[in-house]
Amino acid sequence: MKLRWIFLVAILGTVASGALGFGVALLVPADPEWLTFAAAFSAMGLALIPLLAGLTAATLIFDPDTTDGRKGFRRLVLVVGASELLAVLGAVVVAAAAPTITSSVVVVIIVSAVLLVVGLRVGGRIRRRTASAPKDAGPWVSWSPAVVRRKVTRIALVFVLVTMLATGVIVGLGLAFDEAGKLSVAEALVGVALGLMSSSIACMVVSWPLAKDLRRALGNGYSEQKAIARVVLRGKSDDLSDEGRQRATTYARIAASYLPFQIAQLALLFGGLWLQQVWNLARGSIDGLVTFTWIIVVTYPVLVAIILPMLVVQARRAKRYAAAHAHLVPAESDPPVAAAATAAGEAADRNVQPG
Repeated sequence: MKLRWIFLVAILGTVASGALGFGVALLVPADPEWLTFAAAFSAMGLALIPLLAGLTAATLIFDPDTTDGRKGFRRLVLVVGASELLAVLGAVVVAAAAPTITSSVVVVIIVSAVLLVVGLRVGGRIRRRTASAPKDAGPWVSWSPAVVRRKVTRIALVFVLVTMLATGVIVGLGLAFDEAGKLSVAEALVGVALGLMSSSIACMVVSWPLAKDLRRALGNGYSEQKAIARVVLRGKSDDLSDEGRQRATTYARIAASYLPFQIAQLALLFGGLWLQQVWNLARGSIDGLVTFTWIIVVTYPVLVAIILPMLVVQARRAKRYAAAHAHLVPAESDPPVAAAATAAGEAADRNVQPG
């Protein structure tokens, strides 16, 4: 699927699920407080899970029609099914606590189940159609420092423009509605938060070509994909074929360029979400939700402290692997079109002296 369609469907689906969750939350009693959150999140999950399942099925990087690929597809179905079941259980709890909306909850659950089945089937058909389309088999060309600088400049520009625009709108609305006396430095946190989240999306957009190259380097075999990822990113010693080692080398080269963008993307996203909650605390406009907000404020930095170091380690491992096995794939080449490794290179990789 094209990037623009993935973004469009994901954004529209997120907005629609958010609206549904908000609408359902309005139907349940405001007391107890947990009931409102359970209703909103259950409805959002029941709406969003089928969409995400369909998108995932449409963009699988392995072939689920093969014996090997069915293992990966079964895992996907199990994860999706467990997530759907969790959302259904939440909806059942809400219906038990608010019997007046039981019929609405039942309808939402049935529609979600139907959409889940349809999403997986339609996603599979889209994947097969796109997989059968001709693909560009040209060599992978690494990004030069100048290209990386241009990408980083675009991300920074998005942050500055969105921050300035959002802050200006907030201040303008405050002045227009005679709320100038209530404006404070805390209002700037909203603009910065939106700037961080927008630049996180910009990271995803500018690094999308690398993400596509990573998928192409892995090939279509599910077991080999897992083995390559384990060898390159986790430092394991799985046995790879000659072609597998070539693919792993190219995968490591691309990952060494891609992972820094992913690290920045997650850091910016969590930073924006964290500032948003800090703003809620600073404004004091969250009566009854202070405990929940403090949990988020504390949890986000902990998640960042766990996830980002793992990604940094993976990026370093990928760089080391690419450097150690550079002889397997000529520079700027991709495994499907790479020239055969030289006899000396093959011997060095197998720790055998050429005869």
